[in-house]
Amino acid sequence: MNRKLLTSLLFTTLLMSSCNAKSEKSETNQLTKIEQTESVESDFVKITYNQKVNGYDVNVIWKPKTIRFDNAVGPAILEFKNSESEFTLTNNYFALPTKTVDLKISEDKVVGINKKNVSLAYNEPDIGEEGFESIDVPFVFVDLDFDGNKELILIKANQGQRFGDAYNAYSFKYGELEPDLYQITNQEPFSEIDFMTKLDKENKELVLYGSGGICFDTYKTYSLSNDRFLLTKIVRMERDDDTGKCFKLTYNVVDGNENLVSKEEVEP
Repeated sequence: MNRKLLTSLLFTTLLMSSCNAKSEKSETNQLTKIEQTESVESDFVKITYNQKVNGYDVNVIWKPKTIRFDNAVGPAILEFKNSESEFTLTNNYFALPTKTVDLKISEDKVVGINKKNVSLAYNEPDIGEEGFESIDVPFVFVDLDFDGNKELILIKANQGQRFGDAYNAYSFKYGELEPDLYQITNQEPFSEIDFMTKLDKENKELVLYGSGGICFDTYKTYSLSNDRFLLTKIVRMERDDDTGKCFKLTYNVVDGNENLVSKEEVEP
């Protein structure tokens, strides 16, 4: 997909969201759309990454809109291209640190763009078993299913629990992005991964954390078995309202059935 078509797609997407009001006169409608298109064009940042990322040349067309925690956030279309394939994905919560782009900002909103063409270096994060909290880039390739091939994660800024980042994961087959019908994006456990997910490479497990407040947290362990991830363990924190004590309950999960293994009192 060439850059002109890519830009047109993003213009169309943003115009659909911004053209809500209907005018009584057709001529007024057409004039309004032209004015909106010109305005939208001026609000885009075109990003080129200086080096290949997992073998792909990456370009982004991005409309930063708001400022959250020193990041500019807004919808974007990401284009990935190599000698064998190319594809585009959208992310409504694409984010970059405000220090890396030249924007006009007023009251946590982006009101203008001083530099519309940006070249960036991609610094691949070192992801260990402690979790994904070290990810400080808007996308990353990670081997989530331990098959030696990396999946693509798009980071959705501040859309997860505790105002952290949520993720969308995408899988590949034979070097091509898999069709929607077979994508892992909406499949467990990949549909629940976020910045607090732990990747246990040694045991080939994904451990997902769910925040429910003081003494209401949950940990779910998904283990790889015969090329499938199965929920094998759950650890829940529960509070006894009568005594005010906090307990840690550990369950083994077999064929979807939870079996209590242990219960111990812990500090909340």
